Amino acid sequence: MGAYRPSSIIYILFPILLGCEVGIFVFDIIFGHFHLSGISGIRKICTMTREDGLVTWFSSFQYCLGAFVALAHAWYHMQQKTRWKGYAWGGVMLFFLLLSIDDTVRLHERIGTAFSEHALLYHNRDSFFSFVINMFPSYTWQITILPIYMLLGVGMLFFMWQVLSSEGKWLCILAGALYGIAILLDFYEGMEAAYRAPAAYLGMSSYLLEHLLKAIEEFLEMLGTTCFILAFIHGFTKLDPPWSLELEASKH
Repeated sequence: MGAYRPSSIIYILFPILLGCEVGIFVFDIIFGHFHLSGISGIRKICTMTREDGLVTWFSSFQYCLGAFVALAHAWYHMQQKTRWKGYAWGGVMLFFLLLSIDDTVRLHERIGTAFSEHALLYHNRDSFFSFVINMFPSYTWQITILPIYMLLGVGMLFFMWQVLSSEGKWLCILAGALYGIAILLDFYEGMEAAYRAPAAYLGMSSYLLEHLLKAIEEFLEMLGTTCFILAFIHGFTKLDPPWSLELEASKH
């Protein structure tokens, strides 16, 4: 069937992933907001604010795809005896697998809730730990789990800066910026009272504004993951000997 160079794979994969992301966003507007379907099951699947909908499945799939591409890099470098790169790409693979698991079971949110409950049950309310947890204006996971994820992400970006071309580096920077905006929107989402004034100014309900910001947050997160996947694939262009994906038709 032929060989596909990394650039060809990017040209094929990017419109597919972007089309899926835009489609999920449009489905949320059509079915989640305007309720054009009277079937509640369809509305629940298409609503981006639900954790058991289409958006969670697709986002988890993206992380798995990124992990698979990282695994291909790790395997290649192990074959070429550049083991430190192989181990580093293996770490990237594990990080994306962790993000896939997190997105599916809401790991960061559940751990953040556990910290909050622990502070209320087992710590003196006057302790510094309880003070920080109770005074933080948004979700607890952002001061408990987010710093760990940020350290892992910075380490990954530092490694990408060593091994990727300039195009791949800029894709990673763009992905990190999209993730950062999504995190800021999530921070704002956790401050429920903050919706009232802007919602009144825009002439919409607080629920509608919250829903819209949540949908934008999820879209930016998916788009950021797409940028990482494309950067990983583009990284194959720097390999020596060159890499390509070869597909053969079955002879049976």
